[in-house]
Amino acid sequence: MPAGGIQPLDPTIVALISAGEVIDSPGAVVRELVENALDAQADRITLSLWTEDDLFSLQVVDNGVGMTVADLAKVGQPHSTSKIRQLQDLYQIRSLGFRGEALHSIAQFSHLTIASRPPGEMGYQMRPGDYAPTPYPMAEGTIVTVTRLFANFAQRRTGLPARSQQLRQIQKLIQEFALLHTSVTWQVALEHRPWFSLWGSKSMAEVLLQIFPKYSATDLREEQQDHLQVVVGLPDRFSRPRPDWIKIAVNGRPVHLPPLEETVLEAFSQTLPRQRFPVCVVHLRVEGETIDWQRHPAKREIYLHNLGEWQQRVARIIRQLLQSPQPSLSSYGKQLFRLAESAADYHPQTPPKILGQLHRTYILVEEGEGLYLVEQHVAHERILFEQLERQWQIVPLPTPLLLSDLSEEQRENLNREGIATVPFGHNTWRITALPRLLVNHPDLTAAVYALSRESSSSAVRARVACLCAVRNGTELDHATMTQIIQGWQKCQVPHTCPHGRPIYFFLGKQKLDNFFRRY
Repeated sequence: MPAGGIQPLDPTIVALISAGEVIDSPGAVVRELVENALDAQADRITLSLWTEDDLFSLQVVDNGVGMTVADLAKVGQPHSTSKIRQLQDLYQIRSLGFRGEALHSIAQFSHLTIASRPPGEMGYQMRPGDYAPTPYPMAEGTIVTVTRLFANFAQRRTGLPARSQQLRQIQKLIQEFALLHTSVTWQVALEHRPWFSLWGSKSMAEVLLQIFPKYSATDLREEQQDHLQVVVGLPDRFSRPRPDWIKIAVNGRPVHLPPLEETVLEAFSQTLPRQRFPVCVVHLRVEGETIDWQRHPAKREIYLHNLGEWQQRVARIIRQLLQSPQPSLSSYGKQLFRLAESAADYHPQTPPKILGQLHRTYILVEEGEGLYLVEQHVAHERILFEQLERQWQIVPLPTPLLLSDLSEEQRENLNREGIATVPFGHNTWRITALPRLLVNHPDLTAAVYALSRESSSSAVRARVACLCAVRNGTELDHATMTQIIQGWQKCQVPHTCPHGRPIYFFLGKQKLDNFFRRY
């Protein structure tokens, strides 16, 4: 312990420590200013970013309700806010900002200027340290300008990630807020040139399509039910190589809620290919007293009451959206064959007409106003997988199976599914029962080894379905093709096999007529 014992810190040092907790990057500055603009009911927000002497500067302009000259004079003071008045208000937060620390904290690390004009009044400008606000000509709203961020804090600048990463963080932040506040128009400039814009829309799905313009409305599904809004990308068309577009939000603010993120991943299990992740935005609207925002200064980490109930509701809605009939033309399918009818719904109204088999792989089905090419193996695999999910039966083998060289993990995987591995001599195990579907497989030894390498129950069922489904290259009679198509029509998730491959490809009559100029 330093000589002199314990002493109270100077208020200036306390202010810097507090500011350092709130403002740790340019993205944190943008977050705090954008939250204030949204709280001010702005529906147009302009963000400008530029660099001076390798130092970040930025400006946020909004058309919100603005501040009176009296409020403007107090806005940069610590712990000054219009959003809470008493202790009880802290447990019923309904605004994005509430601590009254953001602008004061930003002022500790930069040159800060604030100008504001409420409806029907003059505009005024204020800098921390000014004696009083001064008149300033401007439109209604607020302008906050932050220059030379961290100029006097070299250690903070050194600890920041690369500039490109900081800009990407800011871009993602604006995208997240745009998804949650769909009526707001956003315009962002970088180094005095337009960078990107997001226009006010009617739904999260419409905003998401602005962020990912190569996709279309038929690649998404959206649902809103009793304070819960969910938008998902259909797994056969719209997925990601990283889990960077699983977005969770509460009351208009993006948050990090790992249990709910795991719920989303589980709901998409056995619908996506390996190393692909879902696109899913979940927005919860909860009562203020059921949430605690005090877990982290950035308000990204929260405590949420009744989390288990929310997890069940989110999982149920995602399953419903994935089950909903929808055209299953993959994005890469569109590139390969532009005659595809992107707007067709898979909604069988009449019994399908089986036209035949193509390359002993695809079943051709005429139905409604188009033609479906259904890959026989993955369609049958989906049928069998859903049957196994409903009923997992282990039955005795006519002749026991002997396996060797099974690791402890492999034995645990089999035992977990009811496939008992009984020791039978040195490094050998005896298996007397297997899933009913697998009993007549021509190569049981290889099949069981494959099952032993799967680490979850769903993966084991998917592997059994794959092993037992009709193989591509097999010639099918009309009765078998009809059985597969009728079974596929009844599947809860008709778009992809359990390993994420698309099941069918649709050619619409209208597109064909256009191609052959049958106007």
